[in-house]
Amino acid sequence: MSYRNSAHRVRQIILPSPHWIECDAGKRRQRPKRLRTVSVHSTQMAHPRYRMRNWRSVDARLPTAASIRASRLRQSGGFQSANKSSSTSLRSHATQAEQMSISPAVERLLSEPLFRESGASYDQRELIKAANDIGPPMKLLHWRKLEELQYLPAFAACHADDALSGVERFGAPAVEIFMVSHRWLRPSITRTLAHPDDALATKAQALTEFSHWRRSWVRRRHRFLPELYYWIDYCCFDPLNLAANMAMLPLWVACCERLVCFETSDFHSRAWCRLELLLSHSFNFADHHTVIGPGFRAFDAHNGLEENHVLQRSVDAALTDAADRVYIEPLEQLACQFSPASVDRISGSRLPPVRFGQTLVRRYRL
Repeated sequence: MSYRNSAHRVRQIILPSPHWIECDAGKRRQRPKRLRTVSVHSTQMAHPRYRMRNWRSVDARLPTAASIRASRLRQSGGFQSANKSSSTSLRSHATQAEQMSISPAVERLLSEPLFRESGASYDQRELIKAANDIGPPMKLLHWRKLEELQYLPAFAACHADDALSGVERFGAPAVEIFMVSHRWLRPSITRTLAHPDDALATKAQALTEFSHWRRSWVRRRHRFLPELYYWIDYCCFDPLNLAANMAMLPLWVACCERLVCFETSDFHSRAWCRLELLLSHSFNFADHHTVIGPGFRAFDAHNGLEENHVLQRSVDAALTDAADRVYIEPLEQLACQFSPASVDRISGSRLPPVRFGQTLVRRYRL
């Protein structure tokens, strides 16, 4: 969340080496190697989201054996397929000659104070309402539904909730919204063959484990259990309304508080994955990304290893379907036109405009 008033009082905090610096909305700071004094905005230490008490305890986890997951996938149609190769990847039926245009209404909203002010609050409802007035309503997948299904459900299965209703169901202070960036594990131009996960639901299991880790991490430090929602392209993006949904991506990214990357070996070589990191830098209000991978398991004591990643141009990267470039180019151009609304929590300075090959993004690898 963005704190823009330089007049905020600052106090000194002595940091013990085993812990991260805590600030607003559960964001971590760099692990110090020794005791040191750090200045922190006093308003960050009293974020209302972290003053709540007496939340429900974490429920017992469901069985996650590969055989059970595979069986449920077969029974529930979990292998329904869309047709793209990475996150936000719903294959274009357009020809190379066609170009997607960003709606003037989308650009207008991104330029309005409402967009900038959204970073100063954990409550994204006003921005979600404004986005819903422009295009298709935003959809989100609740972590409990993902745990129950044990596979990534297709948009047509209607397991995703209306974003605004989901936030109001639990109350804005309790809800955290993560956008998921990922390389599809079964990419194919053939619609019936493409799917974001593998046959054992490796990605769905990793995201469920991440849900348990995140809830436990917040409970230990802030005494409440967050309700997690995910924006996942395959689950929340209508492939039958492709152009309208694609144009809404910058706003939907802005409505998410954070980005979690499911990283595979070829993640950074894919055009859609690069674009999502760029969109997150320009429009999301998190100053860092969280990284998980296949086989991730929730270890309560694990806080992640800090690393930096350099943003790269997405139009030059690999695509399963070359026709998708007509969507990537205008989205990349739009992201480069906007100065990020977020503030770096460590330096206190606003994130810099994108310069490919130079702009660094802080990441925490779990």
